[in-house]
Amino acid sequence: MGLSAEATIDFPSLNATLTSQTSWRDWSFQQGMDLDYTGADILYRANDGSNGYGVDNLTQEFRLAGTSDKLDWLVGVFATKEGVYRDDSYVYGSDYNAFASLLLTASLPASVGGPSPSRLGCFTNPNGFLVGTAGAAAGQPLCVIGAVPPSAAAPTFAAGKAYEDHYSQKSDSVAVFTNNTWKVSEAFDINLGLRYTYDSKRLLGLQDNLGTNGAACGGALTNQNPANRTVSPIPGTANIATPAAALGLLCLPWSNPQYDNRRIQEKFSDTDLSGTIKASYRFNPSIMVYGSYARGYKGAGYNMDRVQTGVTPDASLFFKAETVDSYEAGVKTTLFNRTMLLNLTYFDQKFENFQLNTFLGTAFVVESIPELTSRGVDADMVWFTPVEGLSFQGGVTYTDAKYGQFGAGDMSNPGRFPQLSLLPGARASFAPEWSLTGALAFDRELGGGLRGGFNLSAKYSTEYNTGSDLLPYKNQDAFTVVNGRVSIGSADERWTLDVWAQNLLDEEYTQVGFAAPLQGTAFTNTTTPQANGTYYNIATDTATYNAYLGAPRTWGVTLKVKY
Repeated sequence: MGLSAEATIDFPSLNATLTSQTSWRDWSFQQGMDLDYTGADILYRANDGSNGYGVDNLTQEFRLAGTSDKLDWLVGVFATKEGVYRDDSYVYGSDYNAFASLLLTASLPASVGGPSPSRLGCFTNPNGFLVGTAGAAAGQPLCVIGAVPPSAAAPTFAAGKAYEDHYSQKSDSVAVFTNNTWKVSEAFDINLGLRYTYDSKRLLGLQDNLGTNGAACGGALTNQNPANRTVSPIPGTANIATPAAALGLLCLPWSNPQYDNRRIQEKFSDTDLSGTIKASYRFNPSIMVYGSYARGYKGAGYNMDRVQTGVTPDASLFFKAETVDSYEAGVKTTLFNRTMLLNLTYFDQKFENFQLNTFLGTAFVVESIPELTSRGVDADMVWFTPVEGLSFQGGVTYTDAKYGQFGAGDMSNPGRFPQLSLLPGARASFAPEWSLTGALAFDRELGGGLRGGFNLSAKYSTEYNTGSDLLPYKNQDAFTVVNGRVSIGSADERWTLDVWAQNLLDEEYTQVGFAAPLQGTAFTNTTTPQANGTYYNIATDTATYNAYLGAPRTWGVTLKVKY
């Protein structure tokens, strides 16, 4: 819900107007979802009110704007007070324990029991477990895979709600700004805009496991210390620690005891000066050229999620502010007796501390990428053909969007670099090299009190990656989406009947690709880089990939009536 109010006061002596805009908005959302995207009962968010987001904000802006023969001027102040909350919880399904056990034992040979849905306790016993083929003594509390069952004392995952987290962020922001256009001559304008911003944010959070959740990970972590294990009393066996590779599954963020009753309190304040300068020159009523420079600012913030490196929760959820230096030059024309509009633009943008929100399989992480550049050319046109009512629109964009070269030492958390190691020097996600659009439209009176027409439009994109980590299985090949509409109605538009179709050719394309949680991993080795400097090897990628697809062919009929 939201409310807004606007008031204006004119000052004739200054040839100016004072405008006040006030708004209040409140938005909230609750969800439940299957987190493993399978038919098995493994892991989910319950739609019970413990999973949701909310934003409420109050804004106030005052602007005083005036004009004279040579100058259009504006000064103002903007203030906002905002609150953001997030509640999050996971529930272990009845199959979670068995599924985790199968993952941990999937590569075991038959001689020691092979894959099993009931051996999770072998990995979570704080006193270690035995590997071998010899029999075990009666009452032996340890675990011989394939010989005796896990010790009853070894903790496992209990079905039910695993944790509940709560986050609350309060933000205050004040900005003063000005925007002014100097009319140097009838043909030449210069525009200058400046904005000084003050931001202050505070985060409060409570991350808490429920019941015995975390005990399984705790047992495995304890078993990493040799001093906690008893020397094997059984000939032919070895008392070993839980393998380090198994800790990744046993100590995922939702099962890590280091989040037990973990309280978070962070705050920061920041200031920034941003602005723009533009110049335009009109050679004649049909041709105008322009150039501009702008510096943009996107405030720092906090990532409200369980984020860890290895099995250690990140000490801070803070991510840096993002800035961009943007240059643009172009020409706008009206040609052939105003029957064609043709515009051409060159753009060059350089982002610093680009706020990349990426899903790493267990949590969403915001990491500041040192540099991202986006350069290219955009052209668009409209042609009003000699045929009455028939027009054509078209556009083409070439974009070269690439991340700069960076390494682990350039990141806020160097431990995240392996999973983002495909980024340095690569094309950014959702940035096709070429995009083309076209539309043919017809609309005119047909006689007999009727009006009719049609519209056929298409958009073509070359290939691009739909994942923020640029894994190759998230790549989308080049595709085209075609939409169409046919209309008939009264000449006075009192009624109109539209028959329409979206994605007319039923093109199948990926909007977002992502790796399914708990179903393999794209990065089997995060300690030794490949020959190309990345940590990704497609030959050892065991992940299962899912995708949200674009809408299929959709058609309908719409009747519009005016009265």
